[in-house]
Amino acid sequence: MWFGASAALGQSNDGATAERARAFVAAATPGESQSAPLVTEDPIPTKSLWGIIHSGGVLMIPLAACSMVLLAFIFERSISLRRGRVIPKPFVRRFLAQMHSGELDRQQAMTLCEENGSPVSEVFAGAVRKWGRPAVEVEQAIIDAGERVTNSLRRYLRVLNTVATISPLLGLLGTVVGMISAF
Repeated sequence: MWFGASAALGQSNDGATAERARAFVAAATPGESQSAPLVTEDPIPTKSLWGIIHSGGVLMIPLAACSMVLLAFIFERSISLRRGRVIPKPFVRRFLAQMHSGELDRQQAMTLCEENGSPVSEVFAGAVRKWGRPAVEVEQAIIDAGERVTNSLRRYLRVLNTVATISPLLGLLGTVVGMISAF
């Protein structure tokens, strides 16, 4: 223990640091007097958030911009892709109940789907357009409508992917710039 403190004493630049190191050694050395003063200062220096951002350099600006863009698109997608918006239960229950009871003809089904406007109603509308045709055609219409709806639900996915790819690279570039400026 004395060896580590002596190295710290040898590297200190000011008297206050050396005095704190001597107080530490005196307090930690067994067999000596325990009357050494305790260090009351906060030994861990702290920085404010702004200080950390400022010390990050110029690359913190595009990194912060990426964070803001990502948060905005995540918020938008979480609102748009709510289960109740994509698959509204009242519409599905009403549509299927009327379909099973036989109360629904082709025109009423199309009107019901067009009034709702949800993604699942677009898929149902694709099936209703092929009403009365062979099962293979109806199935293919459902698949096609499902793919169209899925593509519209994947909106902004490329933006999220791009930001998620660029952000770590900006952080790595900041590390490289910091290492270069250190030498």
